[in-house]
Amino acid sequence: MNPLDLHLKQKILIPLSLVLILVMIISSFFFYNHQVKVWENNQISLNYKLNEHFEDTIKQNVSMMQVAIESLEHDPEIINNYKEQNRDRLYQKIAPIYAELNQNHQITHFYFTNTNQTNFLRVHQPDRFGDSINRQTMLQAVKTGKPAWGLEIGPLGTYTLRLVSPLHQQGHRGGELIGYMELGMEIEHALNNLANELKVELVVLMSKHAIKKELWQQGMKRLQRNGDWSQFSSEVMLYSSQPALPAPLVQHIEQRHQHTPSDSEYTILKTDGSVYNIGFVPLQTLNQEENGTVMILSDITHLAQQLTQQIEYIILVTLFISLLYIITLYSYLSRIERSIFKSHQDAEAELLQSETRLKEAQRLGQIGNWVLDLKKHKLDWSKEIYELFQFDPKTTPPSYEKFLSIIHPEDLEQVNHTYTEEVKLQANCQTQHRLLLESGEIKWSEDRIETLYDREGKPALLRGTVQDITRHKEAEEKIEQASRAKDEFLASMSHELRTPLTNIIGNCEFLGEQESDSEKQKMIQSIEISGRSQLALVNDILDISKIESGKFTIDENPYNLNTLIDNIQHIFSMRMQDAGLTFKLEQQETFPNMVLGDAQRIGQILINLIGNAVKFTEAGGTVTLRLWSASEQLHFSVEDTGIGMTSEVQQRLFQRFEQADNSISRRFGGSGLGLYVSGNLAQLMGGSIEVESSKGKGSRFQLNLPYHPTNSAAPSQAQELKNSQVNQEELLGTNLNAAVLIAEDTPELQLLERRILESMGATVTTADNGKIAIELATAHHFDLILMDMQMPETNGIEATKILRAAGNNVPIVALTANVMQKHRDAFNEAGCNGFLEKPINKQELSHLIQQILQQHPASNRDA
Repeated sequence: MNPLDLHLKQKILIPLSLVLILVMIISSFFFYNHQVKVWENNQISLNYKLNEHFEDTIKQNVSMMQVAIESLEHDPEIINNYKEQNRDRLYQKIAPIYAELNQNHQITHFYFTNTNQTNFLRVHQPDRFGDSINRQTMLQAVKTGKPAWGLEIGPLGTYTLRLVSPLHQQGHRGGELIGYMELGMEIEHALNNLANELKVELVVLMSKHAIKKELWQQGMKRLQRNGDWSQFSSEVMLYSSQPALPAPLVQHIEQRHQHTPSDSEYTILKTDGSVYNIGFVPLQTLNQEENGTVMILSDITHLAQQLTQQIEYIILVTLFISLLYIITLYSYLSRIERSIFKSHQDAEAELLQSETRLKEAQRLGQIGNWVLDLKKHKLDWSKEIYELFQFDPKTTPPSYEKFLSIIHPEDLEQVNHTYTEEVKLQANCQTQHRLLLESGEIKWSEDRIETLYDREGKPALLRGTVQDITRHKEAEEKIEQASRAKDEFLASMSHELRTPLTNIIGNCEFLGEQESDSEKQKMIQSIEISGRSQLALVNDILDISKIESGKFTIDENPYNLNTLIDNIQHIFSMRMQDAGLTFKLEQQETFPNMVLGDAQRIGQILINLIGNAVKFTEAGGTVTLRLWSASEQLHFSVEDTGIGMTSEVQQRLFQRFEQADNSISRRFGGSGLGLYVSGNLAQLMGGSIEVESSKGKGSRFQLNLPYHPTNSAAPSQAQELKNSQVNQEELLGTNLNAAVLIAEDTPELQLLERRILESMGATVTTADNGKIAIELATAHHFDLILMDMQMPETNGIEATKILRAAGNNVPIVALTANVMQKHRDAFNEAGCNGFLEKPINKQELSHLIQQILQQHPASNRDA
């Protein structure tokens, strides 16, 4: 194996980096509006998070209070003291428990209330008792006879979470009802935790209609808080995580009461040099009254300043990032490449050396041998067998049982079967297995067995050889490891290059559709062409790897040859026109319509040959495609009037990374991989490619393939051919009318995929990772999910498995830069309904989505 030429890195990195810089500069103009939308979405998300976290906190605290009450209900001393109405003894018993609950769980209220709703004991205020308790939680517990809990506005104007539980003589709901036990906690500590967790400031406001001024002021004094009743006209502030509210914020709160707040209310407040995101979430009491509001305040001043700086210095930052990207990727590719080639060469050398030694051992007769006389039951081992088995010939007589004792336990059944059952079949055999020696060492052995029979056809003699192949096995394992490392490197390279190429090509398509200025369209088109050239190079490298590793397969199916040629004409018609070339098609009159073969690979070869003809032919020239059949062969000829080539160049034309000379690469571009891939594909299909050319007179490439006419056609072929010809106008007219969830961790690709799907009429929701995608798909209805593979938290494959295990039947399409066969297989096994490669082909995406939505009606998806 020869190392990849260093020019490969240059051809990948330099154009890719230049294109990346241009695209990022153009994209910066769209950045500001997008960022403002992000701020709004973040604040709305904060509103929902606060609401969810607050509800979870309430439920957790209620559960804690239920556990505490249940433990107290089973204390006979507490029950007896309360039943006997012994307030002092009950207080002495319960006071330490209350202190512990207050310290560890922030319990601030602890009541014992008689069955007539008269307070018997306030543990937190033992001097106050005898008053009537008529709160909603108490009334509900009295009415239902069951525990009741909820948020309530206390008489002093504070929000308190209360749990009231009936207390029975024989413990938990057993025996006579003797009263009610109540625990309560003010919500301020929960708000403090939420503010710290969400990294925001929180303010709790209450309508003045819900409380009385005097009682509220008493409550603020008792809680040692500074309360200003006159701060707002219609509301009072119960809590604030900020020491003092800015004046503009106070003014905003005062003006807010003119309209009704909701959980989705959102605004941006700008003050002197500061910018705030503000959201409001209502607080509901047990009787569903919304007398309070939690205001969420996020200071985004630094984000606004950062956005301004990013716009001002986007060019410099882009250049720096691009340079860092080039250096890092170049270093990464070089290091991995050297490591792979070195390990592969070392493994090959070691394997060669091992094979040489084994052959020499056979020549010198150093392979152990044995003979078993079945009639005399006598077994003989050679000296080499004793050495291999590490047995002492003086103390260990040869025996089959002793031989089996050193067979590795995992191979024992296989070896015993070979030495016993195979003999009955009267056939010579061999087997490879491991030896687990008494020293603990593990060796590999290859055994060959031959059976000799007597005149009656019965086994009379067994003989064989035992060969130590440990080094050979170790060398094979190292080669396999090197091959796996190579595959991982190619998969990683493909993913790392496809991801930015998806952004580059996709945004170029989007900008080209939006831009009306012809000069700018040409600039955008040139960027897109460069990106697609790099994509073609990546695909060629992957094809080379599959071909050289023997993993490339040809998929033969009936296909329409005329349709294939029409599609190729459609692909090159505009390109020929732009290049100022004439395209001719000459086809045999009596020509087969349906042919058996791999249409995709045949098309790939023809596109490469015609593309080269267009590339190397000046304006005014001609490119001719001829088709004919003869002698059970199908022939395709591509002829041009271009620059041609010498015979020396033709001899090395189908080698990797070969072009006429370096000036060809500089002038016309290309990597020298296309013809190498095409030649190998032709050979895999049982054909060949011939070339005729003269310097300055043009070239002629002829593809020869086995001719297999057929009358059958794939059931879905007509529809596939129809879909392959969908033009841009038809694509833009697509109206999917579907809710689509995009699981993608790259913000740039999220934006790109959203634009593409929304242009098709879809309603789009995005998730930054697989975990969020699972939550959204579980909580909401979607008609389709586009699932990336490599994401934080939970990757796309695991997310798909989790959704399928949960019974979620929403169609899922893998949309990923991981395009190796093992990645496709993993998504299929996880339960995906389709697979699409990045960069995104909008026609394929639209067709696949419509096809899947037709196969999976909404009624089935909801099931």
